[in-house]
Amino acid sequence: YAPWCGHCKALAPTWEDLATQFNVDNPKRGATIAKVDCTAEGKQVCSKYGVKGFPTLKLIHGDEEAKYEGARTLEPLAAFAEKDVQGAAEAARKAEEEAARKAEEEAKAEAAVRAKSDVVWLNDDDFDAAV
Repeated sequence: YAPWCGHCKALAPTWEDLATQFNVDNPKRGATIAKVDCTAEGKQVCSKYGVKGFPTLKLIHGDEEAKYEGARTLEPLAAFAEKDVQGAAEAARKAEEEAARKAEEEAKAEAAVRAKSDVVWLNDDDFDAAV
């Protein structure tokens, strides 16, 4: 956003209503409605995310981003945020499941290596007792 932007000023009341829905009324909804001043302290963020015009509306989750191109009214904005938050939450859940599966595979592989070894494997819990 830019403080001098007429479109940003026109969107401000709707953006406040959207923030109330997500940030205040239901903070567990999964999205934080925010704005970044691209003319001041937010220049680097805006550059990173390719903001060239104002207002630019994006949903950002980790490395993923989705640009909003719809109507600048509350219902479509809320639907966009809700849909993409649910998609981001699903992606995060899948990533967590994959990380857990990978960690389990690595633990099994490590256990197999240790089972074949004559070396005593120590850790923080048993080191002092063993030495």
